[in-house]
Amino acid sequence: MVPGILLLLFGCFFLEQSSVSKKKLGAEIDINQISLLTMISIAICSGIVLCIRSDWHYDLTLVSFLLLIFQILGAVIFSFLSNKAIHHADRSTFSVMSTMSIPLLLCSDIIFGYGVTIWQIVGVVILVVMLSYAIFKGGFSTKGMKYILASNLVSLGTIIAFKYSTSHFGSTELVNFYNASFAGMLFFIIVSRTKGWKGIKNTFKSKYLGFAVLYGIGGVLSAAAYKYMIASMVIALKRFFAMMFGVITGKFFFHEKNVMKKFSIACVVGLGIAIMNLGHLFGSSS
Repeated sequence: MVPGILLLLFGCFFLEQSSVSKKKLGAEIDINQISLLTMISIAICSGIVLCIRSDWHYDLTLVSFLLLIFQILGAVIFSFLSNKAIHHADRSTFSVMSTMSIPLLLCSDIIFGYGVTIWQIVGVVILVVMLSYAIFKGGFSTKGMKYILASNLVSLGTIIAFKYSTSHFGSTELVNFYNASFAGMLFFIIVSRTKGWKGIKNTFKSKYLGFAVLYGIGGVLSAAAYKYMIASMVIALKRFFAMMFGVITGKFFFHEKNVMKKFSIACVVGLGIAIMNLGHLFGSSS
């Protein structure tokens, strides 16, 4: 499990640095251009890993094909919404509020008939209470909240599809490669239609490539953690690390206020996430 934790730690660090760079760009480059660069970066990084491992097998069936289409469309919508949220929301708000996907995933597990432990119930109650407190009394700005909420709802479906696809049809790198490649093609079409060839050339200026490389590396490292831990723990730890990094970068890069209060809230949210996974850590099914 330790390799998975380290992969997530470094993956979230690179992803956060990418988000900081994207937020700093402001109005220099639009959301579709940012999404195009990030999708291409994920595809390239995932492709390199696949070439090294020679692991290109994908079990193509009607179900796997439909899931792939669903994930590609979901990746396009999620990328657009999450980049909108990064642009409009404070880093601390974005990172802490993104943990709302965890209780949403627990609800989906209940709907699909999976067993739920007492640890998960206690942990999600703590998480929901703290997120509610953060919104109304925690000193967090509500700018961009609608994009954060929408992106989390979209990610719910794509995470479920991704978990099923990587468990039954192909590796995490291969599924990431297909999703990012085809989503990148769609964003290429969108950018070329809205901004023309000049917009495509502007997208690939050297000053914009840095955040894309960071995002690609972070995405591949985070996805590799699925090989060492169960999906629920990967998602929980990823949200926890991203939350902590977001509060820190919000203070140091964007001079956000109430940092100690936000950090305390993030720690309690992290406690809720930890409690949710106690059953997995100790092998408890109670």
